[in-house]
Amino acid sequence: MSDSTTRQRPALLAVAATFGVNAGVTGALLPRFPEIADTLGAGEAAFGLALLAGGTGGLLGSLVMPRVVAAVGGLRPAIAWSVPVMVAAGVTAAAAPTLVAFAVALAVLGLADGVLDPSMNELAVAAQRDRGRSVMGRMHATWSATMTASVAVGTVAAGLGVPVALHLLAVGSLLLVVQAVAQRHLPAGPAMAGPTGPAQARPRGRHLGAAGVGVVVLGVAAAWVETPPQDWSGLLLARELGAGPALAGAGPLTFVGGVLVGRLAMDRLVDRLGGARVALLAGLLSITGMCGGLLAAAASGLAWPLLVGLLLAGVGASPVFPLMFTAADAIARRTGRPVGSGGSLVSAASRLGFLSAPLIVGAVAEGRGLLVALAITPIGAVLMTLTLPRLVRD
Repeated sequence: MSDSTTRQRPALLAVAATFGVNAGVTGALLPRFPEIADTLGAGEAAFGLALLAGGTGGLLGSLVMPRVVAAVGGLRPAIAWSVPVMVAAGVTAAAAPTLVAFAVALAVLGLADGVLDPSMNELAVAAQRDRGRSVMGRMHATWSATMTASVAVGTVAAGLGVPVALHLLAVGSLLLVVQAVAQRHLPAGPAMAGPTGPAQARPRGRHLGAAGVGVVVLGVAAAWVETPPQDWSGLLLARELGAGPALAGAGPLTFVGGVLVGRLAMDRLVDRLGGARVALLAGLLSITGMCGGLLAAAASGLAWPLLVGLLLAGVGASPVFPLMFTAADAIARRTGRPVGSGGSLVSAASRLGFLSAPLIVGAVAEGRGLLVALAITPIGAVLMTLTLPRLVRD
């Protein structure tokens, strides 16, 4: 192991810890949503509007992220303030006395997450560029693993009757300690995403426009690939395939497990095959897995073909966000855009997908059922296959 690699290790661990902290806040809150809704006396429609406030805050945070980074003096200071705000908002949401207060807390949480998400990804991409080897897979694997663990702990806490506010306060305090340690070792990151060579000294407006549209389409498609299987597969298994509670719960867990496995293997595959080939193979695997699982489940009425499809689709979905942030950063650097512009665009576009996916799935499911509605995932995978390899190759 070289001295350079040894020196880089604390910085990489610090960035990975930040990914974990980001996932930990949301993961702790998710399994307590039913209890919070009951405590506030919120129906499904009203609670859905409150959740929409969080998504809207996230979209706004993603859009203003480059200006925030410029205002506070870099990516590391932006992370330094966004993590405590996110934690405080999570605790406030858990203790909110009214639905309006809950919605406001989620909006603030989303706003901070909208700044934190692209900031930590920009640091990870910069570390990857300095190292000369792929590290984005392990960063997003850390996020996935922490999210899974945090949801599991939250589920246990709910089962034991631990008060929601106390649970979030304990988790939030632990995450603040982790981030305080990590903050000391975070790299500063690039001060400005400038041109990478004399031949690219002037921004190319037409190329930037086409690439920007591609990133937006890809961001929405990536959300369609990753979100519906997590949010709706359990309901599909229970209501249309007759699965019991345990088997229905295996749906989202199987998909998330596939994502985690894929991200653990991603870095070696990218180093060996290249990002464009990995993107193409991932898209084809996601299309094949989800289409095959849905069609086989519809034909047989059995749950297990869908579970197999969800596992394959999860592996196929795993490299999308890591590669997308890498490609967007490269585009921003070539065109001389401010630091964070690439990550900001990816984060904002994906949040448009996160907001639109439930509306589309819900509307289609009302008339045609969830087996048909979840076709949004292979549709997103087709769009991903058409756009991501080209952007990575750029």
